[in-house]
Amino acid sequence: MAEAAVSMVVLDGDKILLAKRDDIEMWTLPGGGVDAGESVAQAAVREVKEETGLDVRIDTLVGVYSRIGVLPDVHIIVFSGETIGGKIKCQPGETIDVKFFPIDDLPENLVPGSPQRIKDAIVGKSGSVAVKQILTTSSRLELSKEELTNIQKQPREKRIEMFGRYFGDPKMEIEVEVG
Repeated sequence: MAEAAVSMVVLDGDKILLAKRDDIEMWTLPGGGVDAGESVAQAAVREVKEETGLDVRIDTLVGVYSRIGVLPDVHIIVFSGETIGGKIKCQPGETIDVKFFPIDDLPENLVPGSPQRIKDAIVGKSGSVAVKQILTTSSRLELSKEELTNIQKQPREKRIEMFGRYFGDPKMEIEVEVG
């Protein structure tokens, strides 16, 4: 069964907040899983705080993005908003860098799927989009959640090598289902 997750596009003028993941050393929108007893909006605010040190306010529901493919399937609810406090800091074991990037100069090593979510938030999509994002890789291997967790527990050098082997040359097929 697919899980639910959240992420947040945090804008500051013409800049966007990104976090560099510790496990795969790629940039992504801050976010993560939804804990028992919390709403998706509460989870988004909590995840941004945990991963970046910043307090945020949600302004908009951008949409729902269903990532399907070589990783365990997940439905990601994406919000946009702005900072209201806090100080940038990394979360050990989760993030190794956090910073704002100019919207027109994003890093090349973004987690697949993130560029579409960022674009939708910037153009002002507002809860009116449902997108299927199908992830494929040159390896054509599919990982279970358990296998993915085992890779994430490996020492840094081994982890990066394994992710590179499994996810070399990832491709993301986008299918807008609503919006």
